[in-house]
Amino acid sequence: MSINNGYGEKVAAKQKENEQVNLQLYVSNCTPQAMCAYTNVKNICEQRLRGKYTLRVIDIRKNPRAAIDEGIIATPALIRLFADPKRARKKVIGTLSDTTKVLAGIGEESVISGQSLHSARSRRSTVDR
Repeated sequence: MSINNGYGEKVAAKQKENEQVNLQLYVSNCTPQAMCAYTNVKNICEQRLRGKYTLRVIDIRKNPRAAIDEGIIATPALIRLFADPKRARKKVIGTLSDTTKVLAGIGEESVISGQSLHSARSRRSTVDR
């Protein structure tokens, strides 16, 4: 449903701006790759999401059921959870060192400074090839 007077769009944008980003980082033990991924995610969140996020680290060796439930087949893996259970979860796998790829992967294209969603996705597809 849309509101034709323009206020609805502003309210929706404000709600999106204030939305908490809930992330889970799946790692396998305390390896250098896991520590690198954690540091990268923490830095990206502190720089781009500034206090509007939660980050939970899950070691799949200690909690294999969590990995099975989320369909994790490789680590490190970052998943964004949404309050609405009908909304699809977003997932990024790897060292998580590319800020643009991480933000686009978790659906936070709006905080990519100076880039549009299209250019972020174009860059991601070029990097992955």
